[in-house]
Amino acid sequence: MNRLLKRWLWPAPDAPPLRTNLVGLGIVAAALGFWALVFYLVTRQFWTLP
Repeated sequence: MNRLLKRWLWPAPDAPPLRTNLVGLGIVAAALGFWALVFYLVTRQFWTLP
């Protein structure tokens, strides 16, 4: 099981849905931003085609 997503995929029964959704949105946005940065660095900074 993924420790990072555990609280989002199986929230506590008394957790408000809005908070759970915002946490999930934050995790997804952070992961997307991280991979976009990696893609940019690899394609523009480290690996330049002739």
